[in-house]
Amino acid sequence: MHLPFTPEPFFGVVRVYDTTLWPAQVFLLTTALLAVIIAFRPTTVSGAAVSDVIAFLWTWQALVCHVVFSSAINPLASAFAAASPLAALLFTVHAVVLRQVEFRFTRDTRSVLGLALGLFAAGMLFTSGRGADDKARTS
Repeated sequence: MHLPFTPEPFFGVVRVYDTTLWPAQVFLLTTALLAVIIAFRPTTVSGAAVSDVIAFLWTWQALVCHVVFSSAINPLASAFAAASPLAALLFTVHAVVLRQVEFRFTRDTRSVLGLALGLFAAGMLFTSGRGADDKARTS
């Protein structure tokens, strides 16, 4: 698969996003962490609450990440920006309106793998841009 951009422009966009929107990342990460905590302590409304968080984050990704920042390097950013709010709306309908989505952590394989992927993604969030930053400083 051929990406329409190289790592350097991608990490440049990430750097501009991070510096422009700081401290919004603290709010976004706290919101996501709250959703994880809710999944570990399920209630009658936890599925809807976690789904609302996911829908909000998808919409943020569409409008802020894709439209405002990624469109400079990715010609498909507008397609992603259109698809993400639609997915968020469908997700909200199924989870909040129809109550067909449920989040809870159990000790089964699916929950453990989901937690492992979440931890991996969180780790990538804090380490992915460092190589590009180091390379840019030494060039």
